[in-house]
Amino acid sequence: MRHLSCLILAALGFLHRAGAAPVWLLGNNFHTSIVLRARDIPFRREITGCRDADELAIGWGASADYRGPSTPWTVLQAIFPNRAALHIVPIRGAITRRFPHSDVVLLRLKPGSFSKLISEIDRSFAFTPDRRRIYLGRSDYPDGRFYASSERFYFPYVCNTWVAIKLGHAGTPFCLPCALQSHSLIVQAGKKGIILQRHHGAFEAY
Repeated sequence: MRHLSCLILAALGFLHRAGAAPVWLLGNNFHTSIVLRARDIPFRREITGCRDADELAIGWGASADYRGPSTPWTVLQAIFPNRAALHIVPIRGAITRRFPHSDVVLLRLKPGSFSKLISEIDRSFAFTPDRRRIYLGRSDYPDGRFYASSERFYFPYVCNTWVAIKLGHAGTPFCLPCALQSHSLIVQAGKKGIILQRHHGAFEAY
């Protein structure tokens, strides 16, 4: 309990610096998503029907495999350029409580860098000619949604490198060859922020 209190105080101090915006990385030892406060996302009402979400987890992956069911064929297809999808999962309350078995790392971005990250994520969505995001259907999570991406998924441009590249464009660089795996990306992120929780073995998909 004392360790948790110290961690919370450290995180609060970390975020207090000059208007820092919180960005969390959520990893399950295979896949990594970006988590943002819902109120910090200008287009939140376009991507979630959950009005009481505290945060939104935003993941990216090969559309057929990501939306499931995953099969050897969808995995094989994901090696080559193919359609990608974004997955939006609303979170209420603490991220560590919602995903108790996952890696959670807290980063802080200055306002300009955070705006760049928001812009990068926004551009990853595919739009219709009248500028509507392309909804692909619900996910297995309550209020979870899939949307078409404007980008193509292929090896080595996978979910984890997508996260690293978006953050790199926002001024938080990562070693991309070392970001292919979620674990390695989380280790890098831990050196730039605060590790709030480590992966505990159970698989949590997002």
